[in-house]
Amino acid sequence: MNKKFLLQLPRLGTSPPAVGVGHALKNWALGREVSYKFNMEWIVGYFEPLDKNISGSNIDRGGHTPQMFLDHFGLNDMIQNKKFNKIKRKYNLLEVPRKIKSSLEIKKYISEKYNHYDGFLLPLQAPAVIEAKDVTDKIRKWFKDKKGENEKSLCSRRYFNICIPIRRGDRVFIPNMRDKKDSWFLSKLELKLKEIDSTKAIRIFIFAETYNKTWWHENQLTNNNIPEHRKWKMSDIHPKGHWLVNDFKNKNFSKIEKIYVNHEGEPVDIEKMFSKYNAKLYLNEDIYTVLDSILDADLIIKNGACHGTGSLVNIFK
Repeated sequence: MNKKFLLQLPRLGTSPPAVGVGHALKNWALGREVSYKFNMEWIVGYFEPLDKNISGSNIDRGGHTPQMFLDHFGLNDMIQNKKFNKIKRKYNLLEVPRKIKSSLEIKKYISEKYNHYDGFLLPLQAPAVIEAKDVTDKIRKWFKDKKGENEKSLCSRRYFNICIPIRRGDRVFIPNMRDKKDSWFLSKLELKLKEIDSTKAIRIFIFAETYNKTWWHENQLTNNNIPEHRKWKMSDIHPKGHWLVNDFKNKNFSKIEKIYVNHEGEPVDIEKMFSKYNAKLYLNEDIYTVLDSILDADLIIKNGACHGTGSLVNIFK
């Protein structure tokens, strides 16, 4: 056999069992990168429990279905379940261990085992870390060609577009999970603006979310299906955010979903903080609008360690 196979069960950008769109696209980028690296035939299937959901019966927190994810990013023709199952039955494939998360480590593992198997299987696993050096022009071009004209971006070529994704929502409450302070984003923006030499007017989009009703069934405060070691306690939460916790527990969503809070859970007017630059806040915006805007932006001010969509700049730029 001349060509080897790479089988993958990539995430579809919805939950359960997959995570967010940003992490899902990194998962797809991993498959594309590994197949290029070893010149393997890349065959994509989908996780069997999602079978009924491909028709649209399963939705994520933003109301998206697996089919919407495939449609928006032009990935429909990648799903080849029959071929996936046939190759899996017929050939001697090695499944990459789930504990290996880094793209560099995965490629090293495959390289060491390459001559002993007909191909490899990338399982539905935690989002892989995609190193910047692995993001080739071929991968960027492939993604953009697949996506085609599906576009929900707020950016315009008439302007120099800056996106600032700030993770609040689920990350507000727990000290070791909080995103940076608002002042950190402002300071970084001001530093970057000094480096910009553009004749275009500047537009700034701030994207953030609140702890709203779409989180209710997955929250780590009142959900009894979550293991004890993953649950949050009031002692974990900053005192300034206790009001938010209480409103959330009492399902006062109409109140809290309209309020931007800082890293401690305290309500702030972030547009006022950035008023010098006429920045506009988009709170709980549709994730595809956020993602497309990030992909089209001329500059992104982000804390990559805390934001899956923000880190995609390394893949698409």
